[in-house]
Amino acid sequence: MPDKKEDQQTERQKEQQQDSALKWYAIYSHLVFTMAACIFGGVFLGKFLDDRLGTSPGLLILLTLLGIAAAFWAIFRLAKTGGK
Repeated sequence: MPDKKEDQQTERQKEQQQDSALKWYAIYSHLVFTMAACIFGGVFLGKFLDDRLGTSPGLLILLTLLGIAAAFWAIFRLAKTGGK
């Protein structure tokens, strides 16, 4: 018959695994939303400015590339900190 100490250790291990899974879910979702915001922000801002200034498609391309660069910078920053 398993004793109480073993049951407590098993419960702690399950809780740690769940905490770890939630931590990684939070990290990945943060990364996805950050990347999407950077890229779509660049696209929408570029399109808006091109329409207002009549510079189509110059600013759209420039700001889209800057958004992609910002998304990669976010990936690099997250990898450097290890998700902390």
